[in-house]
Amino acid sequence: SVPEPKNTTIGQTKTPKSFAQAVTNLCDFPLSQLPQPVFKGDGLAIEILEVAYQAGLEACKHNLHGRVLWPKGSTPLSVVALKAKLSVIRKDLSQWGIISLGKGFFEFTFSALEDVRRVRSIPSWNLNPGMLKLFAWSKDFNPKMQHNTSAHVIGHHFDNCKRWNKEEVVKGNKDINTKKKTIVEPKKVYVPTNEGRPQQSKPIEVINVEKEVINVEGLMNIEIDFLLLEPMEDFQSWTDAYHLFHLPTRGAEFTWNNGRGGLRHTEKKLDRVVCNQSWLDLCCVSSVTSLIKHKSDHFPLVLEFQLTTSSFASHFKFLRMWSLHLDCRNIIFDCWNTEIIGCPMFILSKKLKILKDKLKIWNTESFGNVHALVNNAEHKLQHIQEQIQQNGHSDTLLADEKLASNEYEEALNKQEAFWQEKDSLLAEEVIPNLVTDDVNALLTMLPSHDEIKAAAFALNKDRAPGPDGFGAFFYQHYWDVVKIDVINAMMEFFTSSWILPGFNSNIIALLPKTPEASSIDQYRTIAMANFKFKVISKIIADRLASIMPVIISDEQKGFIHDRNIKDCLCIVLEAANLLHNKSFGGNLALKIDITKAFDTLDWNFLLKVLKTFGFNEVFCNWIHVILQSAYLSVSINGKSHDYFSCSRGVRQGDPLSPLLFCLAEDVLSRGNLSGLKALKDLFDNYALESGQVINTSKSTIFSGSITLGRLNLIVQLLNFNLGSIPFNYLGVPIFKGKPKTCHLQPVADKIKLKLSAWKASLLSIAGRVQLVRAVVQNMLTYSISLYSWPVGLLKDIEKCIRNFIWSGDIDKRKLVLPLGRKFADLTPKVV
Repeated sequence: SVPEPKNTTIGQTKTPKSFAQAVTNLCDFPLSQLPQPVFKGDGLAIEILEVAYQAGLEACKHNLHGRVLWPKGSTPLSVVALKAKLSVIRKDLSQWGIISLGKGFFEFTFSALEDVRRVRSIPSWNLNPGMLKLFAWSKDFNPKMQHNTSAHVIGHHFDNCKRWNKEEVVKGNKDINTKKKTIVEPKKVYVPTNEGRPQQSKPIEVINVEKEVINVEGLMNIEIDFLLLEPMEDFQSWTDAYHLFHLPTRGAEFTWNNGRGGLRHTEKKLDRVVCNQSWLDLCCVSSVTSLIKHKSDHFPLVLEFQLTTSSFASHFKFLRMWSLHLDCRNIIFDCWNTEIIGCPMFILSKKLKILKDKLKIWNTESFGNVHALVNNAEHKLQHIQEQIQQNGHSDTLLADEKLASNEYEEALNKQEAFWQEKDSLLAEEVIPNLVTDDVNALLTMLPSHDEIKAAAFALNKDRAPGPDGFGAFFYQHYWDVVKIDVINAMMEFFTSSWILPGFNSNIIALLPKTPEASSIDQYRTIAMANFKFKVISKIIADRLASIMPVIISDEQKGFIHDRNIKDCLCIVLEAANLLHNKSFGGNLALKIDITKAFDTLDWNFLLKVLKTFGFNEVFCNWIHVILQSAYLSVSINGKSHDYFSCSRGVRQGDPLSPLLFCLAEDVLSRGNLSGLKALKDLFDNYALESGQVINTSKSTIFSGSITLGRLNLIVQLLNFNLGSIPFNYLGVPIFKGKPKTCHLQPVADKIKLKLSAWKASLLSIAGRVQLVRAVVQNMLTYSISLYSWPVGLLKDIEKCIRNFIWSGDIDKRKLVLPLGRKFADLTPKVV
């Protein structure tokens, strides 16, 4: 077959016109129909019909303006390349366009209003490199009037200042000596640029850089001083040198005002958020929004970015704020008058369950949702402050703002009350029979009503409740209503040695031992038991504590009445100073650590020890029932999981657990030794019987005047680590000789680290004092009682604590002046 010939005909092409031919061509429409140029000020403009102008505004009202911020050294993208990159990021958009406005600004057009809402909800986009910031479209937007730095301040800075009053302002050409020299004091939260740039680009962010004005657009009603340029340029140069972006803020245009009316009203933009490119890579979508201003002259800033979180229903908890409502007592009284048939423990548990259901309904319907109250008050205050931002301040609006702020504070107080409520070794060989029949009779006698009440009121009312949600505050506050059923439930246990299933339920909270805990052995388990069970445990613990000093060996100092754990520190310090004294065979000290000591204690071993001490069958049976009746639920991120039973261990958080632990450990304290081989056998036998294994990785040998060969044999025999002086014991440094600054400096540094880590700006002075009392003083308790601290180190700690209390910063000193008082001159005078 012969192929058909291809069409090789050349199409007709238009002959291009010359410039002269194009000029001589006549227009198809008259020139009168074109927009007529007019002069407007110093510029040239054109006139269009009002209808066309309004139609254009209507078509553009859903457009967006945006700006692309490029890091230094990067090549900006063209409009086509930028649109292609954005199309990959947002594939869900329909038709949209982009128009370049110059100076890195763009205008975005959309065909669907839904696309505008989707894009507008995320104001920042990571272009990697670079960042696109979007903001609302404005008909008066001019890219030439946008400034990032203070380089263009001189000459036209008053045109950029927002002013409420129209009074004439002193111009920049006035003599500099007649104006204020300092307007703002820069807060040095950054390193000078001459110290060099960081070697690694780690994700960083700086929030709330106070008292640092970047440009004159951040000032209103202030006479601009040329000296103001120095702190501006200092901070701006630092952010430029480290390639930091200033994230735009939605909401309040100015983040600070002096709260005054009339001509004295002043506003500034003192707070901002800056970050680097690495942080933008980690948090692709972020926004900065100003919150409402309350009890401060600053608008708080919140940094938001997209996170995926799962929500779940929280378990019930009796809230202390409910007791402030008159209906609460009536609901409890009605539930307690409900007739229920069963054993006393069942009656108490059933009434609590009925009360729980009614309190949930009452809290929602009658008492109200405390979070909704806060949200409503917050929205009201926010609406008033938005009116002030848009329409300017007035005496009426300022009064409304103060009233709304008081309502918001009252709602916050209610919410605050809401948040304050989330058999080689036999025991018979080393343990003597010390508990007599008379002591057993006192231990196992039925408790009186007063003893039950005393135990209930001795427990801390601020402790977290158990799974049923009713803590100590509920029982103590409504004791006149619930006491009969509580007493009957307690008496049932002591008469029958039986506990209702679920009565002894516990929530296990995991507290990290180290800042970067990653495995279960790096968490400390704390049990939060039902208060109704803790009363039983407290009664037995109080009785047992009275005889513990008699039956426990003198070497055990912790958890025993009239003994102080500080004595252990004194013994260790004395041993450390005597360790290198010459003796036959050399000196040796052992520091022993038991892996999960509370959690691994064997119940059979504990009961065997109790019987060996001489406790009778009734008391041992009580302990056995308490241990076996426990049901545990682990709380992870605030959510409790399924319950399970346990077969060993005593719970941290139970008043009885420390005493039971001391009884079991007394077997190890009383072990008879005739050498290191016997010590090794003692450790192995004790672990086999009690279930408590010696943690060789944390146990240490400290040697004195002993030969190296002998020391190596001891290390191989015990498999302990070889330690040296100084070392830490109970958080206190142990060393030889008199205390010096180098010995106690780590304790002081730890205190400074604690103080600097707290967000003191969110706390009142009273709150800072409470933190110092609760944490810092406890860190000093042992070391202060053991050593005579160097005076210079004590003054340094005192200065840090003083600065933290008054200014919130350990390095910032604040001069505090008394109000309404006069100091008397106490200088002695010669008459």
